[in-house]
Amino acid sequence: MPVDMRYAKNYLLKKNEQVMMQEPTHSSDPSFLMRADESAQRAWASSVKDTVPDPVERELLVGALKHPFLRHLMELYLNNSVTSLGASILLHRRLAEVHEVKGRADWCRGYPYGTVELTKSGKLFFKKLRDQNEDKPWFDTLLYGLTDYACRDAGEGICLGREHLVSAIENNDVAILRRVVEPRATDYCFPEIESLDLFTDEARLATEAFWSPHFEGRRSAKVFTSTFEYSRPQWSPQDEEDAQDFRISSDF
Repeated sequence: MPVDMRYAKNYLLKKNEQVMMQEPTHSSDPSFLMRADESAQRAWASSVKDTVPDPVERELLVGALKHPFLRHLMELYLNNSVTSLGASILLHRRLAEVHEVKGRADWCRGYPYGTVELTKSGKLFFKKLRDQNEDKPWFDTLLYGLTDYACRDAGEGICLGREHLVSAIENNDVAILRRVVEPRATDYCFPEIESLDLFTDEARLATEAFWSPHFEGRRSAKVFTSTFEYSRPQWSPQDEEDAQDFRISSDF
């Protein structure tokens, strides 16, 4: 048995012994994930219903939001930002491609970063959609809903277009930079950047023309997370010691 496998086996046996020694407790409800998702769906449906009272327009809006890539494409076009998952979907469908930009601030000068840009086909898709629906209430509702924020992080990070990344670097926009990941990867581009809390949502809104080349006039430039953010609990000294013994190798 490989050394790392023994570490893993010993760790799991030790944890099992600790659990067996504890007093019996009630088991968790295994349906907690389904209930959480169902609650989120009900809240989502309620928000859409309150915003769009007309049933026909509401049905069109819901259909657009359930489209496999429409929201991702519109976010990248309008906000010059997209979730990491959205970037993967657009890249897979060849509606977007990866470009490279080099940092110009002193602390990252010359370092290459990946950006996501819509291809000619991606831009044409949006422009045709806009031309066919710009006078329809559901489209206006969706457009202004998507431009009520600058970035949306669904929990796995975000990818940016060139102008947005350049603006974030030059303005030390930590709220955005700490969420940026490399396209086609899971690596965060700025994992150790210091939070100075100098660049506010209001400042980001005031510089909209620099990072949002395809849309101006938004009411808000917030950065929001559409799922929960996990905070690691504090480990005890014993947990730390146990973790040191639990090494996972590539053969595990």
